Formats: sequence, C-alpha cells, structure tokens
Amino acid sequence: MSKIFMIVEKDNNVTKYIPTVRKNTFLSLFDIKSKIDNREAVLGWELFKDEDQDEKAESLIKSKNQTNM
Repeated sequence: MSKIFMIVEKDNNVTKYIPTVRKNTFLSLFDIKSKIDNREAVLGWELFKDEDQDEKAESLIKSKNQTNM
C-alpha cells in the first residue's frame, strides 16, 4: 500500500495556501496554519485506491505549482 502526504513549506505568505488546502480538506484555518508551522501533513491518502482522490491530489499539486510561479 502506497501512501502520499502533502506538507506545505512555510514561507513569508502562508495565507495563500489556505484556500486550496481548505477546499480539499475539512481542516479549520487554525489547524491548517498549525500544521504548516509544525511541518505536518495537511493531507494524506492512499494512492491508486480511489481515482477521485488521485485526481484531487493531481489538482492540488498543479495549483501549488501555479501559486509558486
């Protein structure tokens, strides 16, 4: 079983990641900020178990990459 976890690296503008993470999780703003500050995973899932989850993961990765450009 392969699992993947998403950790958001803290930078000078953490708030730009919150809408994307919040849209794809049930975490509160406080929990998201706390996980980013503590370098904890904000999202985790089992790969290749659920195609919808895999597509969501791909979408999150693409949106994060676009935010950094």
